[in-house]
Amino acid sequence: MRNTTFIGFFLWIFILLGLTGCNETRREAMNRALNGEASTSNIAEGNEEKLKLKWNKIYNLKGTKSKKSKVFKITGKEWKISWKTTPQKSKEGEFILLLRDKRNKSDAEIIANVTGADEDTRYLNSKGNYYLVVNTNQNYEVFVEELK
Repeated sequence: MRNTTFIGFFLWIFILLGLTGCNETRREAMNRALNGEASTSNIAEGNEEKLKLKWNKIYNLKGTKSKKSKVFKITGKEWKISWKTTPQKSKEGEFILLLRDKRNKSDAEIIANVTGADEDTRYLNSKGNYYLVVNTNQNYEVFVEELK
C-alpha cells in the first residue's frame, strides 16, 4: 500500500511538471507541490499541445560572463525563454537570469537563479520590448522564442 501511495505521489508531481501554467517554471511547480501549495487552478490544460506548436526564434544569447542583451520585441500572445548553464572547468558558479521591460527598467522578473549545471523553460504571455540581464561566471545559452 505504501509503495502505491509513493508512486502515485511522484506520478502526480510528474503530471504537474508537464502541465505547469504559463508563468511558472517546472522547478517552481515542483516546489509548490512538495510544499502542498499546488492546486488545479495553476495547471494549464493543453500544454502537451505546446510541444507540437511552431516557435519562432527571436533572440539568442550565450557566453561565459555577465552581460545585458539587446532589446527584443515580442508581438505574439505567448513566448518562452529557455536557458541552459554549465560550470566552467569544474568550478561551480551561480547563474542569474533577469527579464526587464524596456519601459520599466527598475522592475525585473527573475527567470533563473541557480548554482551549477541546470536548465529550464519559462512561458510568458505579455507583449512589449524586453531585454535580458545575465549575472554569472558559468557557460550559458539563452533562447527567446515566440509562438508563430
